[in-house]
Amino acid sequence: MKSLAESNGQIVDLRQLQFSGTYFSLSENSVDVLFKELYRYINGEFGSQFILEWKMGSRILKKEDDFSCRKMKNGAYSIELTGNVICDRVFNIASLKKYERDKKASSLSSLPRGAIASTDYVTYYEKHIIPVLDNDARTKSAVLRLLNLQGKTSRGTGLIPDIIAHFSCIPMCKNGLFYGRFTLYIARYCLGEDLDCWAESFCKFGKDLAQKSEHTNIHIELNPCWGDFYSFYFGQYPSQNDTALIDTPLRNYVRALYTTEVGWAHFLCRETRELCEANSTKCVNRLVDNLIEVEEIKGGGLFVRAKKPISLADISDLKAIKRYIYEMIMPRSQTLSIDWRIRSKWQRVPVFSEELTVVRGRCFFNHNGKINIEKASRLLEI
Repeated sequence: MKSLAESNGQIVDLRQLQFSGTYFSLSENSVDVLFKELYRYINGEFGSQFILEWKMGSRILKKEDDFSCRKMKNGAYSIELTGNVICDRVFNIASLKKYERDKKASSLSSLPRGAIASTDYVTYYEKHIIPVLDNDARTKSAVLRLLNLQGKTSRGTGLIPDIIAHFSCIPMCKNGLFYGRFTLYIARYCLGEDLDCWAESFCKFGKDLAQKSEHTNIHIELNPCWGDFYSFYFGQYPSQNDTALIDTPLRNYVRALYTTEVGWAHFLCRETRELCEANSTKCVNRLVDNLIEVEEIKGGGLFVRAKKPISLADISDLKAIKRYIYEMIMPRSQTLSIDWRIRSKWQRVPVFSEELTVVRGRCFFNHNGKINIEKASRLLEI
């Protein structure tokens, strides 16, 4: 593997291979087991080639048993990992810390535009979007064309860690159970020609994890950088039209029950799968697009992925996945101003024409549907 630390400020591929997930209604012991599985996988696969530092707040975790939710106030905790491929600049924990300090000291104002937008994006936006902003219909067509452009790659300067991970655990209201999120990002630049091999490794691990840990949803994607890009367009939380969810704990829990992103591969637990039951038609009986593969896994969950390797999959493949799991994606909406950020890092986010409305230069994105409060409460065991 090669390190972004040695890219020397050159314009490089900034994409990140992402393995992330949510869990809900797990016991304290089940959460501990879930974290240990992630810890062992990351240390086992990357420990020999990376300098890795695990932290819980200010505490350094040197082994998997250095943490426990029993030690944290109210049972909540957050664990973070930062790491770098071993190279001349980063070769131990001390040099990793120095490299992190050096990056923070670098002035963003001195970086090329690629630090905040892909280097080839702004020219496209100025040529194809700005000239039609005075006409809503033409603007919608132009925005959809922009979002559907295939084969685009986020490029810029590589002042980011080679690998990061995050694991959170939060107590649920009154039932003694927990919910949370976990995410692993590794820079595509580091993987070189082994990108597809690592994506398949993530799939193998994801399937094993999904079959061991109930109430857990997992998603694998090649993102332009860190972050939940689907939520950038469609919003972080359920639509404000779902008044029963406003300012209630359930508003947070449903973000773990539903999937909140659309990626190259998904492992969806049995409870999340039940969300797609409509008019007595179960998800397993649906027509499977020839771009995707669907497999039922142990425990009644679903494994859905693009047939193409992750390096070749694109918007059309993600649209096929989205169509199949539509009711399992959290319904919500978002309003965005149409400016240069609309796809500034060539985000791979599938948007259907019926989900986009343009009015007076503003985009309204709406993932159609409504959360079934009664069913969600039952599936979440609250």
